[in-house]
Amino acid sequence: MLIPTFLVAAAILQASAPPAMKLHATTASAITAIRARLVNEIWGAEGFPRRLAQETTTGVSPALLESPTPLVNLRQVDRYLVVTDGNAVLPMVLRPTTPNGKLLMVGLGHSTAGTLAQSAVTAQLVNLALERGATVLFTPMPLGGTPAHDALGTHRTSTFNPVRYFLDPAIVALNTYLSQNPAPAEIIAAGVSGGGWATVLLAALDPRIEKSFPIAGSLPLGLRDPNRPSDYGDWEQRLTGLSVDGHTQLDYPDLYLMATSDGRTQVQVNNDADTCCFYGTRQIAYAAQLRALTSNWSFVQESAPGLHGATIATMTTVIGETLAAVVAPSVDRVIDDSGSGFVVTGPDWVHRVEETGAWGGDIHHTAPQCAGGGTGLNVATWTFSDVPDGEVEIGLTWTAFENRATNAPVEILDGADQILLSLRLDQRQPPVGIAMGGKVFQVIGRPHVRGGAVKVRLTDDADGCVIADAAMLRLAPLSR
Repeated sequence: MLIPTFLVAAAILQASAPPAMKLHATTASAITAIRARLVNEIWGAEGFPRRLAQETTTGVSPALLESPTPLVNLRQVDRYLVVTDGNAVLPMVLRPTTPNGKLLMVGLGHSTAGTLAQSAVTAQLVNLALERGATVLFTPMPLGGTPAHDALGTHRTSTFNPVRYFLDPAIVALNTYLSQNPAPAEIIAAGVSGGGWATVLLAALDPRIEKSFPIAGSLPLGLRDPNRPSDYGDWEQRLTGLSVDGHTQLDYPDLYLMATSDGRTQVQVNNDADTCCFYGTRQIAYAAQLRALTSNWSFVQESAPGLHGATIATMTTVIGETLAAVVAPSVDRVIDDSGSGFVVTGPDWVHRVEETGAWGGDIHHTAPQCAGGGTGLNVATWTFSDVPDGEVEIGLTWTAFENRATNAPVEILDGADQILLSLRLDQRQPPVGIAMGGKVFQVIGRPHVRGGAVKVRLTDDADGCVIADAAMLRLAPLSR
């Protein structure tokens, strides 16, 4: 039975009070000092990671996620390459068709080979976020979270802490996302099992995370069952070598408090019937004590037999409201230059990734025409299919710059290739018009179409570099 509240269950709080736990992160100054200590113990002189991913690949196949259930409201999947001490992790950005501006960082857990295939609970969490319009930044564990990752713990040296294998990919992926996209309205972190464990550390160490929801991710070290390996935890979960002051062992209650600094919030979710770990009601040893210190930390307990058992009802109640209301089906369609429905012909197109300000982070542009203009032989076409008869609104977006064409020719055609409208665009000026997904689309026409298809055609018969980024089609009803 789910306890439908963000507060600790009253029955738990009224149980006989256990001995108080020793807490250190009880003031803002203490939290700052502990965070600085941990950054030094984990990253040393390098400091908290500021680097970006080694590679960004846009428009990868959603099949790489291996979701056990179809993912809803998903427009595009991009992938980063993050390498830490020779170990590669591939975080992915799941972009919703109808975005609400929020970003949810989701950490994958153990023994899932880096995909959603063996984590139905995490797949539910990802779908919940997409359904509500949040972009998902999805980060697997090193070596896919399989038991092979245990060997990484032996890589400790005087200058390298192997817990970086688990923290760097998510932090670097967030750095990269923020460098390529408008700032999210809110950054939220959540994860199940090992992903919940990572959520605890990330929220404690990275103040950019405003709200965190660790599910079946941790319990204080002294409350774990050493005779049950799954409950006792893998090496990274024992926080070996991490301290609050140079000699006192770091423990999870201090991390929970650190996640609530500066007005941020954390809601911990555990399942008392979990067949893996963190079962029972051991939270009575610390929950009331933490709640007495801050109202920004809370605990939800459920009873759902099985592996972790976090139900969609729990996530909808606890996390769904933070992510926002369910988005209505969109009447807008967008085709990116790396998506299905877009083609280029001609010899001089260049696909440029990591383009700041572009839809999806990439563009196609003509070269060497930036210097003297083109001849019209290079053509970019966006094709919208299954368009109902009637009036539609067509828009384009591009990245403006001084070497762009002032007279890029554009045509709107129907399914029979009959030209409905034609015009020229000044791509030295930024588009003005409809804001969508943090970008702006300039309306280029409102034709009445028949025949089930609409095409937008751009050529390089212009006086400078021509940019092909994304096209938008908006169905009726239209706003004027």
